[in-house]
Amino acid sequence: MNATDIQQLFERELADINVEILTKQQDDHLHVLVAGQDALAPYLEGFTQQVVSAIADDGSPWETLTVWTRGRETTKSTMAAHVNFAEVGIEVVPPEPEPADIALASESEADSAPIELDLSQYCFTRNTMLLTHEIADPPSSVAEAVASFHALDDGDKAKLLPAIAPFLEAPQRFDIESYDAPLQEWFSSTRALDDRQLKTFGIWLSRYCRDPEAAMTDLASVLG
Repeated sequence: MNATDIQQLFERELADINVEILTKQQDDHLHVLVAGQDALAPYLEGFTQQVVSAIADDGSPWETLTVWTRGRETTKSTMAAHVNFAEVGIEVVPPEPEPADIALASESEADSAPIELDLSQYCFTRNTMLLTHEIADPPSSVAEAVASFHALDDGDKAKLLPAIAPFLEAPQRFDIESYDAPLQEWFSSTRALDDRQLKTFGIWLSRYCRDPEAAMTDLASVLG
């Protein structure tokens, strides 16, 4: 099963609602964009699971699959599902928004266009006041963990983001073996933080997701 097969599956299933389907491969990661209609989640729930099962039964050539949706009046795309085929079992992520800019004009343009994530929908602390108020500088180990996330490309960030919340809840039990070596290294180095530092890391990563440039400016004095 290849990207064209996946595109045709989506086109057949969604033929009656007038959407455009695009696929894009980035290394071992397949992106599918469903664009042109609002409120697509009801159409994709269940069907995405069927597609995932079909891919898995056929033997997936990709490590991960991300399904994005885009409405009529927006240039931002929202993540509807993210699947890691290397993990035991298949879990379709519920539609927590993760906007991304994906070039639409043609498949050839989409193949060459980078995906630029808008991280602002992600938050890893319940106290959202900490995202906008001035707070104390974090320890250097926390600042370095945020900086290492900042240094990742958008494709790797897209793989990490759905995993960060469960990772922070149980870092020592979280299975990192299904991820690429660079991401395993990120998990391992972040796992070395103690509980207090991990909580602080969740706050500062949330600040970063809200405004990456401002967060990195705030961390500059700690990073040196």
